[in-house]
Amino acid sequence: QTRGDDLLVQTIFYPFEMYACRREGVSLQVVVNGPEYFAPTYGTTHVVDSSAILNGDKLHVFATNRSLTETAPIEIHLTDGQLKSLESGELLTGPAPDTANTFEQPNVIQPKSFDAVKFVNGTATFELPPLSLAALTFQL
Repeated sequence: QTRGDDLLVQTIFYPFEMYACRREGVSLQVVVNGPEYFAPTYGTTHVVDSSAILNGDKLHVFATNRSLTETAPIEIHLTDGQLKSLESGELLTGPAPDTANTFEQPNVIQPKSFDAVKFVNGTATFELPPLSLAALTFQL
């Protein structure tokens, strides 16, 4: 977005970029177990939402924690295979659901490097903060 000579990278750009950089491969069916809530428009909905893409020996995982206050413990394991290491990770989070970058505060929401992932027997675990999106690439 522009205003005169000023350029603002809108908040929605970052999730789009995080997904676009990890778009190659085959979409996998993801199973989410965890807390749920009722949304008037969508009915019963998981607090954590996720998707995954398999691209050769890499697994791209996206996880969103919709909770306003609770950190979500995340465990990622494959039915057929093991996660060896984290190749890259980004975390996007903010203090409130309506937080957005503005011309006055252009850097309120920006992705940060994320590597707080632990591995045990081919399974990855990490804590996902409230109101956050993680985009992770694992080596299989």
